[in-house]
Amino acid sequence: GSDQTVVEEATKSVTFTLTPADATSDLSYSSSDESVFTVEPDATNKNKCTIEGVEAGTANLTCLADNGVYKTVEVTVTAE
Repeated sequence: GSDQTVVEEATKSVTFTLTPADATSDLSYSSSDESVFTVEPDATNKNKCTIEGVEAGTANLTCLADNGVYKTVEVTVTAE
């Protein structure tokens, strides 16, 4: 889960590793600005999500575990 770059209208898979390991019981993902990018959780691996660029800009992607542990990375969306 380091800073990410994605092109408008493209998708990218992002993997998060939260510590402690048992923090991965239930993860939720959020975009700080859905006009820049949207995020969907992976159907099979809850440590992964897919981001999709919407419009050039910068926003934050946050992965939150149900025990309150979270990690935020910056996502930069670039024009094609």
